[in-house]
Amino acid sequence: MKKKLVGIVYNQHSDEDSYLYSEADEAVMEEVNAIKKSLARLGFDYMLMPFRKEKFRSLLKKIIEHDWFCIVNLCESIDGKNLDQIQMPATFDIMNICYTGSGTYSLAVTTDKAAAKGVLAAFNLPVPRYNIVTVGDSVPDKVKFPIIVKPQFEDASVGIDDTSVVYNHKQLVKKVHDLHTKMNQSVILEQYIDGREINVAVFEDDRINALPVSEIIFKDFPEGFPRIVTYKAKWDKNSWEEKQTVGICPAKLSKKTELYLKKIAVKAFKVSKCRDYARVDIRLNNRNKPYIIEVNANPDISPDAGFMRSWYTSGRNYDDFVKLIVHKAHNRGLKA
Repeated sequence: MKKKLVGIVYNQHSDEDSYLYSEADEAVMEEVNAIKKSLARLGFDYMLMPFRKEKFRSLLKKIIEHDWFCIVNLCESIDGKNLDQIQMPATFDIMNICYTGSGTYSLAVTTDKAAAKGVLAAFNLPVPRYNIVTVGDSVPDKVKFPIIVKPQFEDASVGIDDTSVVYNHKQLVKKVHDLHTKMNQSVILEQYIDGREINVAVFEDDRINALPVSEIIFKDFPEGFPRIVTYKAKWDKNSWEEKQTVGICPAKLSKKTELYLKKIAVKAFKVSKCRDYARVDIRLNNRNKPYIIEVNANPDISPDAGFMRSWYTSGRNYDDFVKLIVHKAHNRGLKA
């Protein structure tokens, strides 16, 4: 019997490209390698389809030429542009190809930090106060400190470092100028929530479920260094930030707090129109009040990623996850 074929689409940059943050793109290969091994164990054939914008026609040709069980969409940016990742699901939708993970709308909304917060707030979900400063605009005079300054259209902690939390107007002006210059995009000025960093992984089978709640512990951080997940903490395995930023699951929470965090995470998943799996990042302030910081549609699903930490704690293994998402995608295709 002929094996069912699954395509794995992922972003790839050329040697000539020069990105500000290449480690996050390179980390996609960890996902690719884990997924292909799992598919082989599950009895599927697979085809790797690395993608760059200049190879768009050749990718379309491959898609047209084969009969797919589904496509695993691991495309997180195109030529280094995070917001352009929506082009992949949009293309699959036009071609009526079933694929894993969230669709065009969800990725467009969750990749734009301002739009994401607007959607969450419209459904009465707790989010920090925020302002947007576009390139060329002045920083507002009346803001309440401390503030964390982030690029508007990035994820994976891109643009986040130890200077991202600012405590006065002078620091704010400098940080906004630095990000505008370096990244050429709007920045979001977000109320900094000093407290605990919580991750709630959410997945979808017959219904939407929250997995065991995870927490990021900031071990022995130097005085004055903000307790945040910087880009180095997430991606630079040689940095002290990465070594001292430790994920634990399950988080030590009261049952009441745990259930409430799961409830708002599931609601955030729904209103953001996520599909299959997502991770909701939450800060708990010193009074135990939660604020949703970000909804990560299509988060990192490499074996050591935060999402998978919660998945394993629930008693499931990696192949269980891959089997779930490819069958979910395939079944959507049957209903289309």
